[in-house]
Amino acid sequence: MTPLGSQAHPWADRFLAAVRGRKSTAPPPPAEAADYDFTKPCCFTRVQLERLGEFADRLAKSASQTLSHELHGPVPLAATPIAQHYLSAVRANPPEQPSFYVPLTLHPSRGPGMLVLSKAQARTWVGTLLGSGAASQEDRPLSELETSLMFDVVHVVVECFNACAGTAGPTLEYQEQLLENCRSLSGQDAQEFLHLGLGLESAPQQAAVALLLPVEDSGPLAGLPPARKASPEQTRPLMLTHLQQAPLGIQVLLGSARLKVGELVQLQAGDVVLLDRRVGDPAELLVSGRRLFQVAPVASKGHYAAQVIWLDQSPA
Repeated sequence: MTPLGSQAHPWADRFLAAVRGRKSTAPPPPAEAADYDFTKPCCFTRVQLERLGEFADRLAKSASQTLSHELHGPVPLAATPIAQHYLSAVRANPPEQPSFYVPLTLHPSRGPGMLVLSKAQARTWVGTLLGSGAASQEDRPLSELETSLMFDVVHVVVECFNACAGTAGPTLEYQEQLLENCRSLSGQDAQEFLHLGLGLESAPQQAAVALLLPVEDSGPLAGLPPARKASPEQTRPLMLTHLQQAPLGIQVLLGSARLKVGELVQLQAGDVVLLDRRVGDPAELLVSGRRLFQVAPVASKGHYAAQVIWLDQSPA
């Protein structure tokens, strides 16, 4: 067998040189690649997450000051890292520490939320209010008085949130219901929720109290305008306008031909390649590789142009 590029194949050297000399048009590979975690939503940008973190810090400071006053002692709270979860994950993965759950309603959307309070921390705070912190650690149902005092703590957290959110953010309203889980949190499994946690400075990664809020209602906390649900009549023209502004690349195909490799590498300047269309036959206008129009090649303002003849009804 004669090796490729020998005198028996004088065209092979030119072909290989042409292939080797062709510059790749593919974009360079990214310097770093990371797998996207599809198990968690990513609804906020880095800047918006920083704003949420600043809000959580203000909330922690406000709640710390108010609880310290109510409990007659220091309650040093710090914001835990901002987290986002799908509702299915919220239901399936409760906190590691046993917790009480208090339903929330967000205004003006009437969306559902949940306040999560560590049972151990709740009993500690209730015990402090009763003057019997040690007894509050017992694993027993809360008495009516203890439950009332715990809702006093819930009231403080909710009021601090509303004060920090101001008029721009959502307003929280809690229901005096004490649940053992968050399965009653209504919504679709794929609904996104924001987790705002407050932990003691001695254990900053573990939330003593947390707020689970729908992402669609949490935008103002990140500096976004309040979400507004548009009706289908309002949405259609907006979508149509958006689609009309979307750019599309087009190509005009004059014709095609098939050449052997040997014929291809022997082409010289001045050679003529015969296409499969006759002079006067319409060319094809392609959109994303699909033939949509029959066109005639023309010239306009010093440029090649294509004059639309008719819509191509034949299958592409």
